[in-house]
Amino acid sequence: MRIMLQMILLLLLAGRLHAQDPLTKMFQNYSLAKSDDALFVHFDKNVYSNNETIYFTGYLLAQDLNRHNVLAVALVRDADSLVLSHRKFAMSGGIAFGSLAIPDSILVGSYHLLAYTNITVNGKPKVVFRQPLSIKSGKEPSFLATLKIVKAATEQQKINHVLLSVTSNEKRFLPKPTAVTYSYNGKTVATKTDGFGQVALQLPVIAANQQYLKLKLKYEKDSSFLSIILPKPKYSASVKFYPEGGNIINGVVNSIALEAKDEHLAPVSLKAILYENEISIDTIETNSYGIGKFHLLAKAQNVYKLKLVHSQFIDSNYLLPKIINSGIALEIQKPVCNDTVVIIARANKKQNVWLRVHNFKESFLYAPVSLSSKQSLKIPVNFKGLATVTITDSLNRPLAERMIFGGYSSKQQLTLTTNQKQYQKRKKVELNIKLNDTNEVAIVSIACVQENRLEVSKMNDIQSYFYLYNQLDQLPASGSLNALHNMEYVNSILSVKGWRKYTWNEFITSADQVKPPIDSLKITGQVIHDSDKPIKKTVSIISLGSTNFLQLYTDNAGNFNLPLNETTTPFNKKLYLFIADKNGSTDKIKISDDYEKQNLLLSKSPSYFTLQLPSTLVNSEELKLSSKEKILQLKEVTITKNNSDFFSSKFGANGCGDYVCTYNILNCPNHIGDPKNREPIAGQTYLVNGKQTLYPGCSVEKTQGYTLVNGLSIAKEFYVSDYKQTEEPAYFSTLYWNYLNKIEKNKTAAVEFYTGDITGKFKIIVQGISKGDFIYQEQLIEVKE
Repeated sequence: MRIMLQMILLLLLAGRLHAQDPLTKMFQNYSLAKSDDALFVHFDKNVYSNNETIYFTGYLLAQDLNRHNVLAVALVRDADSLVLSHRKFAMSGGIAFGSLAIPDSILVGSYHLLAYTNITVNGKPKVVFRQPLSIKSGKEPSFLATLKIVKAATEQQKINHVLLSVTSNEKRFLPKPTAVTYSYNGKTVATKTDGFGQVALQLPVIAANQQYLKLKLKYEKDSSFLSIILPKPKYSASVKFYPEGGNIINGVVNSIALEAKDEHLAPVSLKAILYENEISIDTIETNSYGIGKFHLLAKAQNVYKLKLVHSQFIDSNYLLPKIINSGIALEIQKPVCNDTVVIIARANKKQNVWLRVHNFKESFLYAPVSLSSKQSLKIPVNFKGLATVTITDSLNRPLAERMIFGGYSSKQQLTLTTNQKQYQKRKKVELNIKLNDTNEVAIVSIACVQENRLEVSKMNDIQSYFYLYNQLDQLPASGSLNALHNMEYVNSILSVKGWRKYTWNEFITSADQVKPPIDSLKITGQVIHDSDKPIKKTVSIISLGSTNFLQLYTDNAGNFNLPLNETTTPFNKKLYLFIADKNGSTDKIKISDDYEKQNLLLSKSPSYFTLQLPSTLVNSEELKLSSKEKILQLKEVTITKNNSDFFSSKFGANGCGDYVCTYNILNCPNHIGDPKNREPIAGQTYLVNGKQTLYPGCSVEKTQGYTLVNGLSIAKEFYVSDYKQTEEPAYFSTLYWNYLNKIEKNKTAAVEFYTGDITGKFKIIVQGISKGDFIYQEQLIEVKE
């Protein structure tokens, strides 16, 4: 009866006392001091090949959306932090969209896409987003390479014996040695393979957590990267304990979470024995995320320790945290909840406390509670996302704390319906999208991609990112496309993430915190003499290549700011700056681009939102596409009468970025960066959207003394083809992409596209934003012979 009265009292007080929280002003101050601005970018997939185009849509959450007007995106190679490509795109109302071409010459391996906006705090971008990806090859490489540990290090001989083997594509010996450069323990060594195509390495065990071996191989014109994490002899695991509420309380039953990781900080699934004064009292198991849970009636006079049952680890005892004599132990059996959450509070003495449910920005509930022994408190939930249950004393000092996720619902926000589940090649797919939730409208991006181009370990979605990854640090991979829909995963991580990245003391002193200055990235320039000395006059500068004519004037020292909003260029085209009144002088323009500087800085210090181990690749065959995806690259070039300028043209694109593919299509969207592309000739006709079009030529080629600038780019429109031209192959892993699709409540949005020549399973992914929420839904279709 007492418990029921307590629950009813709390429900009555919840709404009435919300406005009376004495810390309301502190929540407001803290919200201003600790910005929750965040950026998410939806990329069409996370496995690409050379010549493909990366399509994306950026979604920004910010206190002042209007200040963020540029989205910068860069492609970075993980092996050496090299920035291979970068573009800038206009952002408006917190949304930006764009595309990035992958060059044909790119090496296969692990990469990541780096995205950020123009707003900076203390010289660094305020919001940064990273998406790991893999680049594989559709071409047959000139060699295959494998790494193998032939003899692992032991306690007696702490040396790992590693064998590198390089063969031809047919698994035969190569006629010449392969150049090998490997890095280990801060040293770089150059060597070559022997007559059998092998290199034997003897690498001593080092003290660092990760024994990471990286190799770069080069044979004739082809290069490849391999890497491996070397094993150690037995070592101690990383084991941490997380009592619910924060402390282990004497004389009551405590709910305690356990997290186990290996030397690389990767989760470990194992068994462990709990001891009380050297007597075994419980067996505990961790799941695939390395997290387990147990209950303990703690007694302050006893010693509690854990011993792991795992052959990989050194026998070690892990002592539990110190038991305190008074306090509050919390337990929440279902921290992921919808409209109510039940909290079990245990205390070893009667206490009058205050209970808050908040997210450090606002207080959702504030109520007095009288605790004694074990009590169940049923709390209404009127929010969605992560929140913290904090119990304080009368002086607002925290006694216990626990994180929950409220407003969780398994109801689908969108309904995706296709006219069929299975399709033949080059057939129409009719997709209907309907908004199910209470929102009136949603803005989404839509992708239909080959399922094997979505690596689960690299997958990220807008819901999981904004609700989990951006809020919590160092999370294990969920093993699913949408982490938020994996209940076991969310429950597990909340049990070990009882405290936010900010502390209660920071929150209490938030009124004293000074808000850091906010600035914006810029592109500036200076006109200087050929001798690099500054000029002493005003100069006029004009541009070519942008959609609008741009003319600006320098100051008396030749300095100028480049207005980015007037530098927009079509996709994959270039912007050229000229000195208008040069008159034979040797003056030149020097550009300083803040975005290029940030690319270099950010590429050197990756910090992923989830725990990312070093990318390891022990066999170069893993970076080859399946045989059915290689036909486009291996198909022979057929020269027809429409290719009359084939032998008279230069290969590649001209100064304006224009090119003609082997099918005589001008700026063909399916062959960006193809080495067989050729420069178009002025006066010749080429196919553009199925029609013969006269090419006028490129005026930039005739102009000298220009300076190239990376201005704003216009996104390339995705080319939706019906593939009626049977002579052109259709081996495309992305069947459809579109951005800024408006989905209205009670209305069905219809989308049409066609399957290509690749068979297998394809995933339709729709994600975006609605008023106050994030949208994610997926659907599977299959293409058969």
